[in-house]
Amino acid sequence: MKNRMMSNRYFWMLLFCLTLGTNVLMAQATETVTLYVDTDRLQNNTPANEVNNYCNFGQDPSISNEDYLIEVNVGDVVNWRGVANNGVDIVNIEKIIVQGGPNPFPADRDELDGGGDGGRVVSVQMARATGNETCKYMVKFSIQRGDAPVARIFDIDPRLRVMQE
Repeated sequence: MKNRMMSNRYFWMLLFCLTLGTNVLMAQATETVTLYVDTDRLQNNTPANEVNNYCNFGQDPSISNEDYLIEVNVGDVVNWRGVANNGVDIVNIEKIIVQGGPNPFPADRDELDGGGDGGRVVSVQMARATGNETCKYMVKFSIQRGDAPVARIFDIDPRLRVMQE
């Protein structure tokens, strides 16, 4: 009887450890992609081909915004958010739009709208792998200086790769 009770105890401990281990292994990660914007210098009349001069993702200066690549896994959540370099203005991520390559977003959605107050963000859980290919997407963002939003939506277009775990 005592051996059977010990066996039961070991069985339940083993089952608990396996369940815990499986949950840890299958846990999704959250990747936050932060767009840093020099809102003091980026103006309504800034030509579209110069917008990249005033924003980045914190990457090495030798990597352009167009070549900036994030790599995540299927099931991971990606949050895009904007930050003003001056710490005062608000950068709103208005939309994420798929431009080319495999679409990793749920239900083949080509556009994801921003939400939230005090700085709009876009958040999505990756639904499909892109494999070795990359998804080219556009980040549409706006700036609010004090109570006055800048009357323009700016665009930049980095890349995304979603791997199968």
